[in-house]
Formats: sequence, structure tokens, C-alpha cells
Amino acid sequence: MSEATIEAKAKDLAVPLKNFHESQFRQTSWFAIAEVGTKPDDVLSIEYWRHVAGRQLAPGAKIAVMCEDKSWYGELIVFATYGHGAVTRFIFPPVIIREKAEIPAGDTEYSVEDLGLAKKWGIRRTKDGRVVQSGLESREAANKWVYEFLRAQGQRAA
Repeated sequence: MSEATIEAKAKDLAVPLKNFHESQFRQTSWFAIAEVGTKPDDVLSIEYWRHVAGRQLAPGAKIAVMCEDKSWYGELIVFATYGHGAVTRFIFPPVIIREKAEIPAGDTEYSVEDLGLAKKWGIRRTKDGRVVQSGLESREAANKWVYEFLRAQGQRAA
């Protein structure tokens, strides 16, 4: 095959200008927070997206998904939507950010923890594992909350 023939074929295979767009005008991007316990393979199920498939999702949409406990993250592309769900595939393999960590038994009565994307920073009572406060913006804010809480109860802050 001559070089001119190869160039002619390449020119025929080029994307037409009418099909070339800035992604912000043609592709929607979404961010989903998966419930704790959701595995990366669970979000590949057609039914997982049934509540948004017909309304928000369309073929070509991208969905960034992070588990509530920040244990994994992945990005999906939507290939098809149906009334009962959407066909999605990972753009690249999901990233395991951290394994689920057990809460260490501490010397103190309360522990400050990152409770996930929605609950943010919070305070857990160590004796029974109950979350007594959540939604704080930073570790520092959570530490301050514990300090003020213990001071109000007449206990010494650790």
C-alpha cells in the first residue's frame, strides 16, 4: 500500500468536525457516594442506577463514585440507559484507598474519627462504639468539640 493511500484512508477515518465537541457541552459528570459496604462491582449492576437512569444519566455520562467510608474510588462511563437502570463500566480499575479499619480501643472515653464523606469528622464513644457527634468540618473542630463537651461535663479533657 502506498503512502498516499494510507494518508487517504487516515483522512477518511478522521473524526468529523460536527462530532467533535468540548466535553462540558456534550458530557455530563456526576459524583455518587456509595453506601458503606458497597463493593466496586456492585455499581456495575444495571439496577444500581435505576433511580437516576431515566432522569439524569445518558450514554456518555461519567460518574465518579467514592464509598462513604472512603475505602475505594472509581470512575464509570455510561454506555446505555433503560427504565430500570444503566449499563456502566469502569474507565480504569477502581482504586482501593484503604481497607476498613477497626477502631482501636483507646485509653480515652471518646475518639475523634473521619466518619466518611457525608458525616465528615465525628466523635465516637469508645466503650460502646456509638457516634455521639458528626458533621464537623475538620479534626481540629472535632477535638475542640470533645474538649468543650468534657469541660461542660466537669471532666478533664485528655
